[in-house]
Amino acid sequence: MKMNNSSVGVDAGIGLVMRINWIFSQIDQAATAGKYDAWNNFLDRTFTNLSFKMRMDVKKDKAGKIVDITYNKEDIKEYNFLSRRIEIHKRNYYKAMRAGKKNTAAIIRKRWYHSVQQKDIWTRVLMHKLKLYLKEFEKTPGSAAFGGLGQ
Repeated sequence: MKMNNSSVGVDAGIGLVMRINWIFSQIDQAATAGKYDAWNNFLDRTFTNLSFKMRMDVKKDKAGKIVDITYNKEDIKEYNFLSRRIEIHKRNYYKAMRAGKKNTAAIIRKRWYHSVQQKDIWTRVLMHKLKLYLKEFEKTPGSAAFGGLGQ
């Protein structure tokens, strides 16, 4: 299954950008409220919406049965690395809390926060790379909307 040659029309592109922008409003709310799980979940939803451009390799055995599906792209490796680090910090935070080590838990919670923040920044960079993020500066505000989509 090869998906990297897909192209979206203007209507579909605008729909995608609007959906992602709505998700990012949820991301910002969760981040400012300190809800790290929600923040991370919305980042995962954003990545899912962005991943339609990634090529997927379907591996089958000799009988034709699917045995694995993997993304053949560096972005998924980076995403998985960031996601694993978040999960490790989250697990260690709850372990420290159960053990009554509040000072240690506070330090680990900061690591958890920074790992989600790093995934957030990485996701925004990916969006910019895919031209699905507002341009940083333009001569006219209209040309900045949707990364110049529709011009």
